[in-house]
Amino acid sequence: MVAYIGSEGADVGLASVVDAMRFFLRPGGSPANLLEDLARAVNQVQTLRDLVGSGRSLLAIANSSRPEYER
Repeated sequence: MVAYIGSEGADVGLASVVDAMRFFLRPGGSPANLLEDLARAVNQVQTLRDLVGSGRSLLAIANSSRPEYER
């Protein structure tokens, strides 16, 4: 297992996650690359969720602004 030293000392949890995800490593890749890719993917998922939520809100507002006889 790899030991990661942070402000709180060795982060055993992070080390176990990285070790469990070794199959994601590209040839010649490092655990730091894996964490960057994981952070990028999480950020993309959060952005997509925000966009979907905004789209739903816009549709709800547009639908509620239509007169009843047009629905």
